[in-house]
Amino acid sequence: MLTSSERRLAPLMRSLVLPLFLMTLLSLGGCSSWKNMDVANPNWKFDDNVIPKNPVWGTKVLNANNPIPTPSNFCPTTSQDPTQWIASPTCTGQAVHYDGPTQGCSGGHLNYFAVNYEGSLYWQDFSGPWYHGGDDDYNFLLRRNDQALYSTAWPNDAIGPEFDSDETVDDWDDTNTWWDNFHHNIVDKDAALATATLNGQYSIVIGLAALDCEHDCHTELHPVYAMFIHIKDDPSDDQWAFFIRNWGDEGWCSNNQEYLNDNAILGSKTLKIRIPHAGFTDVAVIKWNVWSSASNPSVTEQKEPDGALFTFQLDDPSSQSWYVGDVSFQWTNNGRPAPPRNDFKQNPPGGATSPLRSADVNRVDRGLDGIPDKIKRLNPVSQKDLVDKLSQMRPPVNKHKVSSPKITVEPPAAAPPKKTDFGNTITQAPNTARLEQRKKLIVFITEYLRKMGIQ
Repeated sequence: MLTSSERRLAPLMRSLVLPLFLMTLLSLGGCSSWKNMDVANPNWKFDDNVIPKNPVWGTKVLNANNPIPTPSNFCPTTSQDPTQWIASPTCTGQAVHYDGPTQGCSGGHLNYFAVNYEGSLYWQDFSGPWYHGGDDDYNFLLRRNDQALYSTAWPNDAIGPEFDSDETVDDWDDTNTWWDNFHHNIVDKDAALATATLNGQYSIVIGLAALDCEHDCHTELHPVYAMFIHIKDDPSDDQWAFFIRNWGDEGWCSNNQEYLNDNAILGSKTLKIRIPHAGFTDVAVIKWNVWSSASNPSVTEQKEPDGALFTFQLDDPSSQSWYVGDVSFQWTNNGRPAPPRNDFKQNPPGGATSPLRSADVNRVDRGLDGIPDKIKRLNPVSQKDLVDKLSQMRPPVNKHKVSSPKITVEPPAAAPPKKTDFGNTITQAPNTARLEQRKKLIVFITEYLRKMGIQ
């Protein structure tokens, strides 16, 4: 029980904790030198979560004229031991960690930390269900004219945001959101239509910066923790489609969940996204269709000089909560429509786009004892019947509609610390639930095939 004097001092002490913490980090933050494959943030640009914003490779900081790096020129890319990457004098000094490989894969992912990356978003492909030899990932290309975090490995004209469809779109059925429609009426039906649908929209992506060493150590944001896509650039009906979470795996060639820890500065289970706009005096949310699996979903909105700041309350990453939805704004300037952003295809490809990876065209068995090829031997009716039965075996998801955001007024955020390494913002945890579920499905598929006379 606090005394009366302690209660009077409590607000003062709380007001001092954050500044003192920031001063401590500042005193530890300076970086005298970068290594070539450090994820560098030399201008100390951060988002509202204190996540590095649009960082670059250390080699570009060492010399702005350096070409896009080839990871194998600087790092022991055949090693799955992160200490060897760190020990290399030319690779990285940051707290990287390795995830994978798992069955059927020769390499895994060398992971850094979460980054916030803005650019023009393009559809790449859906790699296909794992029982057809894919890894269930939705694959995108994200491009910037400054080529931040590009590498010479595929794709050399973009970085690759990815997320597991099992963890995301498969749980968003019946939400009537843009993602629900994109999943069932576009991706599942027409690959060319998916490419035409996502073809240069300005997007904000928060994801785990990683090198995918199953595919030549190219740059990925995998898993994606948040993706906000500018669907319609109209100040009177400015449409964005999004999802947000604090967890995710890295596809078939990984073993773990990559949890995004509580905000390293504020210690809260929140993620913030700033929707940018210029030349406005007022903003209003005019459409809101948002769903969540969080136990106590809460979203707040705050008007800022350069846009609207949203704060999403999430559960602990181990609970695997998420939000998905659509939001439309009306931006005005003294009663008249504000100017549009004109952000479509601001970062187009510099030439011919990267081809599909061979593994994305020719599906591989991935150690499944021939299951993908055996399924192909079923007639179309039986294939559909099997897929329907597998869908019915998915664990149920408790999702609910989220009420409109609460308008808040908060003081400006404190200046971010000059940290060079955010490795402690990610925690690995065994992907036990998914692996156990996959084992059950393999047993079911094997028995189904046996009954159909396919051994």
